[in-house]
Amino acid sequence: MMTKLEDILGTLLHDKMPRISNNLKSIAVRFLPWIIIFLGVIGLISITLVLGIFSTAAAVAVSTTGTMTMHFLTSYDLILLYVLSPLSSILAILSGYWMLNQQLRGWRLALLSSMLGFIIHVLHINILGIALNLFFIYLLFQIREYYHN
Repeated sequence: MMTKLEDILGTLLHDKMPRISNNLKSIAVRFLPWIIIFLGVIGLISITLVLGIFSTAAAVAVSTTGTMTMHFLTSYDLILLYVLSPLSSILAILSGYWMLNQQLRGWRLALLSSMLGFIIHVLHINILGIALNLFFIYLLFQIREYYHN
C-alpha cells in the first residue's frame, strides 16, 4: 500500500511540481534529517509537558469535586494527544536517524510521520501545521532519489 501511495504522490509532487536545484537537494539531504529529529524531540517534550499539565488538572479536578470534570477534552482530543501525536514524534526521530544513513526506510518513515502530522493538523484546523507538513512532504519527494534500501 505504501508503494502505491509513494507512486501517486511521487507523480504529483516530483514529476508535476517544480523541482528544486541539485544544490538545494544536497543541502536538504544533509540537514533535513537533523531538522526532523529536532522537531520530533521538541514534539515529545511538548506532549510530555501537556500530559503532565492535564494529569495535574485531572488530579485537582478529582480532588476538589470528587468526580472527573475535564469537559474541555473530548475523546477525539485524547486520541490525538495520547496516541497520534507521540506516534508522529517517535516516527520523526526514528526516520531522521535512518535518513542520516540515507536509508529508504528512514525516508518512508519521514513520509509517514509527515502525513500523520498533516492529518493531525487538518483535524485541528491548524493552517501553519498543514502548510509545513505539505512543504516537508514536497521536499521529501524532491530528495527521494538519495535514499536507497
